[in-house]
Amino acid sequence: LGIFVREVGVGILSTLLLILGVLAALFLEDWRLGIAFTLFTIVSLLALNGVRGIAVPYHKARRQAEADLFGFLEEQLAGTEDIRSSGAKPYVMRRFTELMRELMQKSLKAGLMVSIMVNSTNILFAVGNAVAFALGAYLYLGLSGIGPSISIGTVFIIGWYSGMLMRPIRRIAFQMQELQQAGAGIARIQ
Repeated sequence: LGIFVREVGVGILSTLLLILGVLAALFLEDWRLGIAFTLFTIVSLLALNGVRGIAVPYHKARRQAEADLFGFLEEQLAGTEDIRSSGAKPYVMRRFTELMRELMQKSLKAGLMVSIMVNSTNILFAVGNAVAFALGAYLYLGLSGIGPSISIGTVFIIGWYSGMLMRPIRRIAFQMQELQQAGAGIARIQ
């Protein structure tokens, strides 16, 4: 939780400032670019927010499985002599295996949910690149009927700015992973 507050809170603020700066630069290049990428950014952030809550229950279950395993290990280490004297080693090993299996299954499910979020982000970036290239081609080729309205250099800048816009969105996506884990930690503390 301390890492979350220290790194993610400040990181999100700097990331939002970078996004606003890139969008302002796009508006200065061409108002249509600014509008298109502002809409893309809003849709991306809403989509990431919608996906964010998916993994929290799985991280919470994984944390519970970790707590169960470590609690069991602590009990067994404290009672090593009692276990040996009563011949309970087979029981302890079987229970340890069950707890490890449960932790592995919960970890795999939590990892799968994180993968869904990461892949959703990658799909958003592919759409963002497609929008950047399509909009650049549209404005450069003058498909609106009034001739080219931007230069080839501006087309390059569109691609560059779209990449600059996607980096902070990717950073927010990874910070949301930390938010999910922090949410699971908060739920465990409560």
